[in-house]
Amino acid sequence: MGKGIGNRGYDFKKRGRGWKKYVKQFKGDPKVLIVKKNLTAQRAEELEQKLINKCGSIIVGGTLVNTKGIGFDPYNSIVLSLEETREEYDIDSKYEDWSDEAIIVDLLDFPNEKKATEIYEKYDELNEFYNQFYDQIEEQNDYLTYEIDELLNEYEALIVDLQSSAIDKIQFKKHLSSLLDDFAKFKQENSKRLIPEAILVLSRLEEQLRMAWNMLDE
Repeated sequence: MGKGIGNRGYDFKKRGRGWKKYVKQFKGDPKVLIVKKNLTAQRAEELEQKLINKCGSIIVGGTLVNTKGIGFDPYNSIVLSLEETREEYDIDSKYEDWSDEAIIVDLLDFPNEKKATEIYEKYDELNEFYNQFYDQIEEQNDYLTYEIDELLNEYEALIVDLQSSAIDKIQFKKHLSSLLDDFAKFKQENSKRLIPEAILVLSRLEEQLRMAWNMLDE
């Protein structure tokens, strides 16, 4: 998955070694689909990132060989071969018998983007609220800021996945339920160490998580 100008999409000779090794495992020549044309550089990058999120890298069980834009450093990870990826993640070739037009329509379909964007705006407000108290919480207990950061990062990743259709509403709610369980466990385990500022932030976070759940039902 990528953006480019001119003949870049069809120039296989300049592809990376990982791409060539991956493609070699398939029969026949690779097919190139241009899903959007005449975009600005910024819009092209935004769409590229959404599609990478939606389809996923083989590193995380998806079907792309992309190593950029996947949310972490792949050089600190083990890259699976196609066979290992299929065995580990039970991946099917979704588009194997689809027409080019149908593939493009499906790739560009982001049914939850609007609702996820609304949720993300609320997340931004939560993050700004947290930043007001960050220094005070860190000064008292830097472990708390680390754990709150982890909860927020996990929540943000869920919203981004919903936005790009990497997960659907049902999967989002399933992960959100798990995050709420982690949140409740964290509060219980740290009840004696929570300072007033941390309690304020955690209360706002819990409110946000439950609101996100309800927003998907609207």
